[in-house]
Amino acid sequence: MRNLLFAVMLLLALVGKAQPTSDVEALFAKFKAAARFDYDFPREKVYLHLDNSAYLEGDTLWYKAYVVRASSLKPTTLSRVLYVELNDADGQQMCKQLLKLDSMGTADGAMSLAMPVHAGYYEIRAYTREMVNWGEAACYSRVIPVFAVGTNPQKKSVAPAQADITQLYIPSIERNTHLSLACPRPYSMTKSDDRMLTFYPEGGNRISGVGQRLAFKLTDGRGNPVDDTISVYRADGSLALTAQPEHEGMGDFDLPAGFDNGYATVGGHHLNVQRKVKGNERKQLPLPDAVQGYALTADVTAEGVDVVVTASDSLARLDNLLGLAVFNRENVCYFDTLTMGVEPVELLVPQRALRGGVNRLELFGADGRSLANRLFWVPLDHADTLRMATLDVRQNAAEYDPFSPAVVTIKAVDANKRPVSGAMMSVAVRDEQGNITQTADGGMAANLLLASEVRGYINRPDLYFVRNDAAHRRMLDLLLRVQGWQANTFDVMCGRDTFKLRQPIEDKLIVRGTVYRDNNKRQPYAGVSLDLRGYRYAGNALTGEGIEGATVTDAQGRFAFESNVDFVGEYLTQFSLRENNKRRWSRLAIDRWFEPRLRPLFAPQMNLPLYQPTQVPAGVPPVEDRLFEWKDTLQRVVVNISGTAEVVARARKYKGFTGNRYTYGGGERNGLSKTQHYINVQKTWEHIKDLGYDSKVEFVDVLRLLGTDLEYDRYGLVDDTRLLDELDNAQREKGQSAENFWASADRKGDASYADNWFSGSYENNGCHVIFVYMNNCFVDTTRNIGSALMRVDCENTKSVAFVEDNKRESAITGDEVRGSWARYAVYIYEMPDAYRTNNKKGREYRHIQGFSPTTKFYSPNYRKFDLPSERDVRRTLMWAPRVCSDAQGSASVVFFTNSHNGQTLDVSVRGITADGKFISWN
Repeated sequence: MRNLLFAVMLLLALVGKAQPTSDVEALFAKFKAAARFDYDFPREKVYLHLDNSAYLEGDTLWYKAYVVRASSLKPTTLSRVLYVELNDADGQQMCKQLLKLDSMGTADGAMSLAMPVHAGYYEIRAYTREMVNWGEAACYSRVIPVFAVGTNPQKKSVAPAQADITQLYIPSIERNTHLSLACPRPYSMTKSDDRMLTFYPEGGNRISGVGQRLAFKLTDGRGNPVDDTISVYRADGSLALTAQPEHEGMGDFDLPAGFDNGYATVGGHHLNVQRKVKGNERKQLPLPDAVQGYALTADVTAEGVDVVVTASDSLARLDNLLGLAVFNRENVCYFDTLTMGVEPVELLVPQRALRGGVNRLELFGADGRSLANRLFWVPLDHADTLRMATLDVRQNAAEYDPFSPAVVTIKAVDANKRPVSGAMMSVAVRDEQGNITQTADGGMAANLLLASEVRGYINRPDLYFVRNDAAHRRMLDLLLRVQGWQANTFDVMCGRDTFKLRQPIEDKLIVRGTVYRDNNKRQPYAGVSLDLRGYRYAGNALTGEGIEGATVTDAQGRFAFESNVDFVGEYLTQFSLRENNKRRWSRLAIDRWFEPRLRPLFAPQMNLPLYQPTQVPAGVPPVEDRLFEWKDTLQRVVVNISGTAEVVARARKYKGFTGNRYTYGGGERNGLSKTQHYINVQKTWEHIKDLGYDSKVEFVDVLRLLGTDLEYDRYGLVDDTRLLDELDNAQREKGQSAENFWASADRKGDASYADNWFSGSYENNGCHVIFVYMNNCFVDTTRNIGSALMRVDCENTKSVAFVEDNKRESAITGDEVRGSWARYAVYIYEMPDAYRTNNKKGREYRHIQGFSPTTKFYSPNYRKFDLPSERDVRRTLMWAPRVCSDAQGSASVVFFTNSHNGQTLDVSVRGITADGKFISWN
């Protein structure tokens, strides 16, 4: 409020200046429109607290989500549905969960890292549907490693004392040369001896005839920062200057006013992998082209922000009146006007008009067009520190014996030392011996204040807040100039460019879509009755739980079912369509494929910083100073045996076969255990039907769709038009057999066909004999993959697993490791109940996902019926996602340790209060 009043007072003073009132009013009108944008289009942010930083195959990943409003960073109830995904290095989705957000904007869940999850690098993402309107940069993202060890220690009959890092295995990610629906994650890494150099002119554009600062980032081809010297040359080849990276490959340099065209080199390295350029030009990177415009320079001082605006020659003579505004996230902070002339204009934005955190300086014209902008960091002041709760975390012992009770107490106070009551917290307690990589993730403040305001990966965002000194402020400034991200441009905020919420704010579960007539013209089917009836589907069987609804399509054939019941689990749902009380053939398109575009992975995200047991976070006292005396009052349960038990041995009577052909030989898990390359045919098949396409599609068409070049719309979502065009092309080639299709694809050399899935191992040259299995039963051998895939029926198939050479490079040792002994095979698995989902006249079937079932963290109680066992090698000893502080700001958790001797605890606490106080402690 103080900042808005400050801007209004400035406006009143400006009206009296010798400037056309209409220009001032036009500028202020654009500023007011931008100030209202957050009210009309509120944005959200998500932070996930994970129970660990690295996992083993077969583990469970536990998490707690905190959703806040982006402008205030306070808990929000805008959305009540949260989406959490786990995607592998290729971009295949391993798991997707829907969580119900409570009144504090929190939810918790768990993901199993059993198959189809294998050792590798995985990205966990979290977002609300409304966040998708701002693209993938608005979503929470974190990369976690999943390791394999000969056998997961938690599954062994006798657990090893401790697995050394060299005993663990995680494969290096494979190069993906083709962005497709099957492998949607971009692969941007090249050779480590290449250099990637990018320039970021201050203000946004390089301005002609004006001296200007250019920030840069220099990495190797795999994304690792390097410290090589950058040489900048004029167009005639004379050396103008040299520059050196200062932090994480980032730095800057000043270009003089007379500098026109030029280029940069980095030693003898190839720059930005310009493979199409020959000779020495491959080692030269042109500087950004200079344009006519306004150069914007900003320097943060103790008094505020010193701003200098300089116009290029053609604009300097126009004496334009421009607006200057400052925003903190979506909050307005400051407004002023300035008249541009030949001389640079200098002004000071006072400190009292700014807010702590990331601020944005905007220079704009009366038409609302952004002319220049600059992100800068303002150190947190006293008002900001009021939002940080201080924790006193204590425990009842420094070291613990096996299977002994451990108690952790938490006391939360605010900046004024008053108790923080009613805080919702999540507590993770780990066995420090079991930590593989460092466990610090920056906490809530570093993620919500900084990491969510920049694009791309930040290594340890908490390190930027260790001290408020010149060195750390310089690091922050470089980071924002290089990786700064704007959710909304000023043109959008002021209304010059239109903004539309393509994805709605979900306050309940919604099933919406469009009904088309049964032809290939995509004609909307208006005014037809649509009934929904679904039954809970678990373990390939239907339960008694059901949902139902009825609606009528509008003039565009659209419909929406809003659930007033929080249904949980997966539901096999029947959609019945009638026109004039008669069943009609139709095509049902459901709008539920709105996953944002995936980010590329780079080497820094896949570095494995090993955990250092002696490292203690800054500001945390040693454990000896955090002990308290605890009296053991836990109840013991004693089992009395009153008499001698008689043991009677009985032979088990044979009762015939157990299971069926779908579970024979381990079922689908058998094929998935042998490879990471598989197709979830059921999911892809429903995706095709949800496009409103004819259900008479063959599996070869599915493969073709999976290999289609991906195109994205302005929201970063997959463009369905491209997928539909590819399906249409497939239908026109229906007369082609699978073998001929495969052969013609090879002749075309199109990676979107065979090469995309088989990486050259399944070439039709007779090199390898391919073994074909149906439900784990051997059925045939072939030298042509096409003939093997002709056996796949989309409507009756659940998944197909492709086993290649199974050799991968270990990211830890660099050795070649074989994932399994299976080689060159195709495993096809049928749907046990495919008969339930075959479309009929007036009826279509889908699997609809409700909220994910809650899973309770299992913590053994060795004072009751749990017996101590060496198999207890839990790395996460306790996960408590819903701990609430009492009136005194206190809370506690009690649990038992595992089988290791001399255990020490690694504790992390996250939380938030109703008024937006952050709680973070490691």
